[in-house]
Amino acid sequence: MHQHEKHSCHDKESHQHMEESHQQIAANREASTSSTPVNLADAKEAVADWVELTDDPIDVTKVLSWATREEAGAITSFIGTTRRWWEVRNPETGQVEVKEVARLEYESFRPMAVKYLNELVQSLRSRFGTFGQAPQGKGLCRVAMLHRLGLVPVSEASVVLVISSPHRQEALEACALGIELLKLHVPIWKRERYTDGSCSWKENQAAPPEPVSFNELVHVHSPVSASHSHSSHSSCSHSRPPPPSTDSCCATTKYFPPDVPSDE
Repeated sequence: MHQHEKHSCHDKESHQHMEESHQQIAANREASTSSTPVNLADAKEAVADWVELTDDPIDVTKVLSWATREEAGAITSFIGTTRRWWEVRNPETGQVEVKEVARLEYESFRPMAVKYLNELVQSLRSRFGTFGQAPQGKGLCRVAMLHRLGLVPVSEASVVLVISSPHRQEALEACALGIELLKLHVPIWKRERYTDGSCSWKENQAAPPEPVSFNELVHVHSPVSASHSHSSHSSCSHSRPPPPSTDSCCATTKYFPPDVPSDE
């Protein structure tokens, strides 16, 4: 066999292997995007929501364990904690001063806050789907949204958002969007107490004054833009009240899903 004939045979074999490789990649891609059968009984067990306002420390490990399901390939969490140092602008000099934080104090109009949190969770499911109902085996499995009220010392968690889903994209995007809209619109206010005895209320300056509808907001905002935008919708369902002007004390209200027993 001549040298050029050997090269020709080798080129044909390489071309054939390349075509087979491309065919296999295409077949794998088609298989991965095809509808995945889901056992409806398992899906019902995998889907649940946990919304809670509490004056007690949040057990983050317990929340993560609750969100963990064998159907979920991704668990995304956001944990907001009290940090030691905070930048504060002096109203007299206009200069930014660094103050040491002693603790945070959270207050809320509880009935409205719980209503908003539940609406926000359902709106996230409306946008990203629910496992067992969404196509291609997608959607959110478990969604936990907990916020602590009262005194929160340095390094302790004040807000915990945990979302599990079969795939990482919807879990990541839902978690990012959820915490931004919670901070923007849920009637929970933060007061910082500093070690020098002073204090100040902190309210998200991006919060729009007009009523909001979570079901609209989750569909018009991306997770990145949610914290930098103002609502311009008129068909909205409720408005966020202003921060409290005086100290208030309310009894703790807890909301547990059926399979999460109370410690009390």
